[in-house]
Amino acid sequence: MRRIGWLGGLCILLVVVSIPVFGDTIITKSGSVLQGTIEFGIPGVISVTSDTGDIFTVQRSNIKAIRFSDEGGKATVETFDGNILVGTIGGIPEVIGLRTPAGDVQSVKLTSIQEIRFPAPGQPSAATTTTTTPPPAATTGAPGVSPTALAGQVKDAYNNGRWGFTLGLDTGYQLGFSSLNGFGMPTASIGVNLLNGGGIVWRSYFVPSEKWAEKTALRIAQDTPGISLDDLIAETKKKAPIASFYFHLGTNWIIWPEAGVGVLFHLAPNIHFDLGGALDILGFPWLSIGVLITF
Repeated sequence: MRRIGWLGGLCILLVVVSIPVFGDTIITKSGSVLQGTIEFGIPGVISVTSDTGDIFTVQRSNIKAIRFSDEGGKATVETFDGNILVGTIGGIPEVIGLRTPAGDVQSVKLTSIQEIRFPAPGQPSAATTTTTTPPPAATTGAPGVSPTALAGQVKDAYNNGRWGFTLGLDTGYQLGFSSLNGFGMPTASIGVNLLNGGGIVWRSYFVPSEKWAEKTALRIAQDTPGISLDDLIAETKKKAPIASFYFHLGTNWIIWPEAGVGVLFHLAPNIHFDLGGALDILGFPWLSIGVLITF
């Protein structure tokens, strides 16, 4: 069996060596050789994570070949400047689109690919019969930074909180301070309710975790090669929930303890709509409704 495996590998090697390097070449595990221009599936920048956890980024224009292994999704990336990187590749989807010299676009599953070869910079594409050219590698935004690294920076920005002043046009909370995460969402508040005799108000808001921010940013970065950090933060913010539940503790008329729950709707980066309620120790209800503004 081992001899047959060696003979099979030798045959594939001979076929690969005999292929003229002209345009992009995809070699499947079944031995098929496809040539043309890769239209989608290989972003402008890919990342390679080694077994030790180190992350390397490679521009598409510098990639000479990618050889895929059956062992845990690992691959070997060979570059034109002589480097060889081994590890897990990030940023490549499950399907790659190859435009053939005839003009057809053929979808190839990543799991069926053994090797992808790229022409040297400046070499003409095999799909010269069409006017379609592959998109250039991203030169704006964050070239050279992997999606994983960008997502980590978004997580850091999300955790970079601050304290802010809070003004409430609200029946349950009029004046106080709030801790805000990096996306401007309140995570906790302490203040006073002047309408119920100067009672103390404390709230804890249930906002998305840092893992949510990191995973959401990673998905966006993988789908948008070359995106800048600022744009990635802005796009991640758009995916945030429009409301946060909160738990409320406080006092009514200064001395009577109360507890309640509510929902804070995020209308704008610094403007929130409050809807909640509480009961004090005597069973007296109090409704919180209005607008909270953070500074």
